[in-house]
Amino acid sequence: MYYSNIFYGHEWDYKYWTRIVRYLITYVIVFVLAVPVDLSSAITLSLTYVAKKMVSGNNLV
Repeated sequence: MYYSNIFYGHEWDYKYWTRIVRYLITYVIVFVLAVPVDLSSAITLSLTYVAKKMVSGNNLV
């Protein structure tokens, strides 16, 4: 099995630790770059929806 080969088939030397650290850094960078873009678009869409509901209810916007 693949997982048993990873955990039991190899020694945990410098090559494997650097690969793991590189993957973790990549995941963190992707998360940090993706979340603000999605968050700002979600806020914009929700504010647009609320403003349209207020206009349809004859509220001052």
